[in-house]
Amino acid sequence: MAGETKRKISWFSVAMVLLTFFFSARFIAQEYRIYQVRAEAKAVARHIDELQQQQAMLVQEKQRLNDPAYLEQMAREKLNLVRPGEVPCVLVADRQ
Repeated sequence: MAGETKRKISWFSVAMVLLTFFFSARFIAQEYRIYQVRAEAKAVARHIDELQQQQAMLVQEKQRLNDPAYLEQMAREKLNLVRPGEVPCVLVADRQ
């Protein structure tokens, strides 16, 4: 009978160790997943900040486009437009 008691205790100990390892592994896996989610949330927050900055720049550009002087400047610079009566001057680079 003394041998049976030792076996029950050893099987119980083995079962407890296995359960401890199982739950420890589950806990570590969950903690790692939480770490990943937090890192992803930080990346998304940075991306949102960048998009908000870009949106602010676009709002400013939209407001400038309502200014006739800015529109004229952009038309002259980007489209090479001139007013009636003005003579356009085009510089051509040398081809050598």
